[in-house]
Amino acid sequence: MYSIDQGPQSSASAVTLAGPTVRISVPSLTATYEGKLDSDGVNLTGTWTQGGVPQPLNLKYVKEELAWPLPEAPVRPKAMAADADPAFEAASIKPGDPNAKGKTIGTPGREFRARKLSAMQWGVRSARPPDCRRAGLA
Repeated sequence: MYSIDQGPQSSASAVTLAGPTVRISVPSLTATYEGKLDSDGVNLTGTWTQGGVPQPLNLKYVKEELAWPLPEAPVRPKAMAADADPAFEAASIKPGDPNAKGKTIGTPGREFRARKLSAMQWGVRSARPPDCRRAGLA
């Protein structure tokens, strides 16, 4: 199965045809499809159910020259070397309401200001502890 939004998806574990009725089961997506094939074998009219939520899904057979091409699978990035020693220093900050009382974080202009907060309350994670005095945070 291929989702234009999400790329290749899980494969169906079972496909059955009983007369004009087609049933497809995809347990990894908690999904099923059931539809009726028309007498020409071109249109499949049915319902896709995923997570217990049914949605109409009608399919139509098209010749290969009319089908949309599927994009090539992206090249997977190379794995990091086993002896690599990466280090990260980052902080994710969500500015607060400047009119709020109590603990706040603000960015007036090009400055960064914190009131009544320690670096650990911000959720800062680092291999080295931050120098709070020099940053004016202690």
